[in-house]
Amino acid sequence: MSYIVDVIATIAQQGSSNQVSGRISIRIIIFSLLFLTLLLYNYYTSSVVGGLLSSPGKGPYTIKEFTDSPLTLSFHDIGYNKVLFAESKDPTIREMYRKKAEPSREGKNTIPVYADVSTAVPYLKQGGYAFHCEFTEVFEEIANQFDAYEICELRTGASLFSDLNIIGMILPKRSMYSEIFKTTLIRAQEIGLIKRNLRRYRPEKPTCQAGSRIHPVEFHSVRTAFAILGVGFAASLVFFSFERLWFNSILKRESMNFIQ
Repeated sequence: MSYIVDVIATIAQQGSSNQVSGRISIRIIIFSLLFLTLLLYNYYTSSVVGGLLSSPGKGPYTIKEFTDSPLTLSFHDIGYNKVLFAESKDPTIREMYRKKAEPSREGKNTIPVYADVSTAVPYLKQGGYAFHCEFTEVFEEIANQFDAYEICELRTGASLFSDLNIIGMILPKRSMYSEIFKTTLIRAQEIGLIKRNLRRYRPEKPTCQAGSRIHPVEFHSVRTAFAILGVGFAASLVFFSFERLWFNSILKRESMNFIQ
């Protein structure tokens, strides 16, 4: 029973009893356990500290960076995305379309070039994908499907329509009402009405509430420690067998001398 207590105390780094067995096999086992716990705690604390100190990668943000990244891009299946690629003269958008949208994806287990929000969000959850859409249509779905850590790792980038105004009025050319609508929109922006409506109808990105994520230690990082432990146990079994044989031979010799 004392050996079991010593093993538990050694693994918990609480030390062991002062009485050390005279058997070499027991000493090898204790030494192997001490060395195992040293390596395990070393690997684990190094992984935790490294995860806390390392800053997360920012990832691509601009259209050019998305084009050069290994991410698989998909676009919301709505009309103006297709019209944009067909009529845009912007070289960066044309290059993105040529590299990310033109290659065929038929027969591949991947996201389509044009997809709806419900189809795209599970791929975003897997990682390695980017989806171009309106934030108002995707953030609610992300909040429902992503957990706290996945929301913290979610990133947003520049839009293909960054030059469009948030709110505008469509009027006939040289309309007599242009100045009236312009004054009304400026007034609505000054008193915060536009900001209130945007906050109400355009949901914000889900807030990261998980804090720093500590990644678990993988087995290949500590397999050396387990290998050393296995070698220690094997060596202890060998020494234990020799000790038993030696002890039995001594008993047999003493019994023969006693008979004589």
